Amino acid sequence: GALINLDGWVTKDMLLKDGAVMVINFPRELNPAANATEQSRRDAENERKKRIDLLRKTLRDAQAFAKIVDAGSTNAAPNVMLRSLVPVVKGEQTVMFNVDKAGEIKGALEIADEFKLKVILSGCAEAWKVVDLLKTKNVPVLLGGVLDLPFGESDPYDANYSTAAVLAKHGVKFAFTTNDAAHVRDLPFQAGVAVAFGLSKEEALKAVTLYPAQILGADKQIGSLSEGKVANIMLTDGDPLEKLTKVKHLF
Repeated sequence: GALINLDGWVTKDMLLKDGAVMVINFPRELNPAANATEQSRRDAENERKKRIDLLRKTLRDAQAFAKIVDAGSTNAAPNVMLRSLVPVVKGEQTVMFNVDKAGEIKGALEIADEFKLKVILSGCAEAWKVVDLLKTKNVPVLLGGVLDLPFGESDPYDANYSTAAVLAKHGVKFAFTTNDAAHVRDLPFQAGVAVAFGLSKEEALKAVTLYPAQILGADKQIGSLSEGKVANIMLTDGDPLEKLTKVKHLF
């Protein structure tokens, strides 16, 4: 797998036992300063559109490269980036788009439809604004930013806290993610906050165990207690999603 950042191509292994996920950082919407001029705002948005066009061009090039490879041609120039994208554009490998705002989510889904990609969305802080679209497209979500404040000044204060409950209510498959390694320790607390704002405890526990394994295609090895799987059995002195709970034993 690879992490694709349109500011420059960077690879990062994300291999699972049954396959891999390719991660693409979708060009983000900008947050200009309050005193930014209209011209600077337009320039920034035009630059973002250029990066989206670059993503589309790269995927089209990968489609063309895939046809050359399938034809067995020996004239194809060695191109590591395009070769890594061949399974993606052929629908054999899942691609994960890192997105947050509603516009980014819509844009990523448009590209997924255009190139017939198998997609997971990660981040999705504003998933609550486009939950019907996510349900219609049947796209799983790795939900981050649960403990963050909402982007919009007019958004409800609890928008991020309650997004998990909104996704569950609409039948969107989701799991929790912390978005960065430094806050992995907070993963149970993200689920706990979601419970406080409407998500059932059963769904919250699945969203940090079974559901992420299913979404990433690793549920045959991890995610639940079953014979033959790799698992940690944890004994606590209380609800595992409560901040004050202590782990007594781990097997």
